[in-house]
Amino acid sequence: MNKSSLLSLLVAFLLAIAAVVGVQSYLRGQQAALLAEKTVEPEAPDNTIVVAAVPLRFGMTVDSGSLRSIAWQSDVLPEGSFRTIEEVIGETGKPRYVMSAIEVGEPLLTNKITGPGQRATLSAALAPGMKAVSISVNDVLGVAGFVLPGDRVDVMLTRSSGNINTSAASASTGVLLQGIKVLAIDQLADERANKAAVVKTITFEVSTLDAQKLTLAQSIGTLSLTLRDIASSDQETIEPVNVSDLGGNFTQQPAQTNRRDPQPEVIIKRPATAKVAVYRDSKRTEYNVLNEIK
Repeated sequence: MNKSSLLSLLVAFLLAIAAVVGVQSYLRGQQAALLAEKTVEPEAPDNTIVVAAVPLRFGMTVDSGSLRSIAWQSDVLPEGSFRTIEEVIGETGKPRYVMSAIEVGEPLLTNKITGPGQRATLSAALAPGMKAVSISVNDVLGVAGFVLPGDRVDVMLTRSSGNINTSAASASTGVLLQGIKVLAIDQLADERANKAAVVKTITFEVSTLDAQKLTLAQSIGTLSLTLRDIASSDQETIEPVNVSDLGGNFTQQPAQTNRRDPQPEVIIKRPATAKVAVYRDSKRTEYNVLNEIK
């Protein structure tokens, strides 16, 4: 082997060693950088937010034991939230109360609790301009107790017109109100209630006009409810349904009675058993009397 070949081989060997050393040095540098990044403590966020530490339900008092403060990773806080527990508790003697159910870890918002010193009444839960009105129901009209606070329902009115013999034929059912919110069932206003219960009264949130309609409808017919899909808010155009729409002869016939037609009066005659004496100018005349039995 000549000198030039040996020289080329030596140069190649030296370059290979240099490449290996360079790659190892680069990898060590990258590894050191990764370790340094892992050991750097993340900066603590500047924002905190108050959340529920226990489940909160309608009417409960908001106190420090039921709240906790957590770090909030964003500079944008939810509207109506609180940064500190002290901000929620406020002045002594002016407690806040829960107006809408709040779960553990859920941010506390001003629209879910009362203002300082305000009572937890149903009136505080009403939207501006809305009214609360109640109707009586039973296990059938109230959808077997599956209507709960926070649900939305349609209200149907069934009524009859005409006289007693034609009332069934003229009966009709129409949708009176659509998509109205249930505020409470009996005295329960907890929107997180999930157990069906047969109730006697349901309270709705409605406008003044709708409150008038409900009040009048209770006096002229029977009200019943239909439960809506939780995401449904459409207003449908629905025609009333009457007896002819049922597809059969449902006309009420006049009530049958057990009274028989009047029978002719029967007179039973029997032989005379008595006599009557009549005197004319001292002359006595006797007559036979015929007895009649009806």
